[in-house]
Amino acid sequence: MGERGIEPRGAASCGALLQEIREADGITRQDLLQVTGMSRSTLYQRLDLLERAGLIHEAGQESSSGGRPPKLVRFDDRDRLVLTLDVGQTRATVSVCRLDGTVLAGTEVTLEHPGPAELLARLSSVADPLLAEQSGRLIGVGLGIPAPVQAPGDVRWPTVAMPDAGYPLVDDLVRRFKVPTCVENDARVLTLGEYAAAGGRDGIFLGIKYASGLGAGVVTHGQMLRGSIGATGDIGHLRLSDGGPLCTCGNHGCLAAYTSGNALLRDLSGRVDTLTDAIELLDAGDPEVTEWFDTAIRTFGHTLAGLVQTLNPDEVVFGGYLGRHPWISDRLATAIRDFTLHRVNENTVLRPGSQGALAGTLGLVWLVNKTVYAPERVNELIADLP
Repeated sequence: MGERGIEPRGAASCGALLQEIREADGITRQDLLQVTGMSRSTLYQRLDLLERAGLIHEAGQESSSGGRPPKLVRFDDRDRLVLTLDVGQTRATVSVCRLDGTVLAGTEVTLEHPGPAELLARLSSVADPLLAEQSGRLIGVGLGIPAPVQAPGDVRWPTVAMPDAGYPLVDDLVRRFKVPTCVENDARVLTLGEYAAAGGRDGIFLGIKYASGLGAGVVTHGQMLRGSIGATGDIGHLRLSDGGPLCTCGNHGCLAAYTSGNALLRDLSGRVDTLTDAIELLDAGDPEVTEWFDTAIRTFGHTLAGLVQTLNPDEVVFGGYLGRHPWISDRLATAIRDFTLHRVNENTVLRPGSQGALAGTLGLVWLVNKTVYAPERVNELIADLP
């Protein structure tokens, strides 16, 4: 243990060193010597390389009881921008953000199920003027889509919203914006956003997206679970019966065919044209709409209870246009408690998300940060310095 209570972690590459600086949110050179166990000359050489790459700067001073206070080394996030494209089944949110998730500019786009090429062309045409209004430097693009994604950028299975599973989404966006690009499932980026807003604690964090479709995301000890084919969290297509209503996947009796926003619009066709209409009628106490939600939430909650009982998460957060509504999230939580053991649910926080419609945007910023500034990528950048 070092003299200031800092445990040495051994020699660090430039990438690992930057990670230490970012996590500390400002740290002195002396503390870095203790944390890394590096020699002074090696540490100063690597700090010089990071500074030359524009990744760190000196900002502020540590408090001192006497003498000249030491300066703090910080990650240089000044004037850096992230473009996020959060695509759902019926709408997309295009935002330009700082690296801390602050939204500088954004707009919502209504979708009509275009192909991926047309979708990206349209979103890019919306993004270009938003970026032109900002003076910073774009460092990455994050795209959230309603489709299974095995790894950021690898779409494996077609869906109604993304029918062409083989379209090169990453290559298209890199060609347009000339920066690294990440692609992830929409429910998982919502989960990442709420996870980041909650402080990114250790443990198991379960996010639920309830909107036109259904989805979930699982973060365990800071890592997003994707599964062998990228289908982790694809709960909407869990079949409840051999018969039942037709689902968008082509099967009958899927959970989404009974309980999703799309199912609501089908069942209440003629009275409800949009989910906004449904929420307005729910808030007004409409008996037919309230009865539909009561039945759907009980069914959905029973399935979610199986997830909670199996995963035993520390926290469950409800998001999406329907899921973040207080009346709906409260009843989902009640259903989960009714169908799980008390010793499980009494130690699980069940709540609506805190980030509202911006959860997916924040999750994409988090993902771009983690990808662009991953230690191995930083090491490659340093190696390419003249």
